[in-house]
Amino acid sequence: MQHHSARAPQPGGDYHFEVYCPVDTSLLNILRRFVSSVAEAMGFGDEEIDKIEMAVDEACTNVALHAYRDLDRRPDGKPGIELRLSLAPDCLTISIQDRGCGLAAAIAESAITLQDYHHLDRTDYHGLGVLIMKEFMDEVQFSSEPDAGTIVTLRKYIRPGAGQV
Repeated sequence: MQHHSARAPQPGGDYHFEVYCPVDTSLLNILRRFVSSVAEAMGFGDEEIDKIEMAVDEACTNVALHAYRDLDRRPDGKPGIELRLSLAPDCLTISIQDRGCGLAAAIAESAITLQDYHHLDRTDYHGLGVLIMKEFMDEVQFSSEPDAGTIVTLRKYIRPGAGQV
């Protein structure tokens, strides 16, 4: 796993990181810890960091479970996740992209609210991931192209006084 700054940081400017990670559940823990470390360094409090980490975990789990199920492999031989972090003074934006079969519409419609989820005829807990993302983040967006992959964008704003004391 590797990460790098997309451009040289400027005083008072935004920072950007990009990470490519093969789809391997043991490596997803590292991605979560990386995002948590960045959120902590930005000044998010413990509760907000936990929410960010859970939302990222759900997005990455969707990739691991669904994105590559109908594809043998990526062109480079490895199904993967591309994680991008954009750090602004008041906001963390996390983009999670796969190059899989394109499932954004189906995933985004899975469960809108907890009440909706309860009324669905379900025998398991699938579909809660999107609800968790929407509940824990300030903004959640999905974009997708069939057979070209899905991008999930998660955004969390830093609220004054919300950081650790």
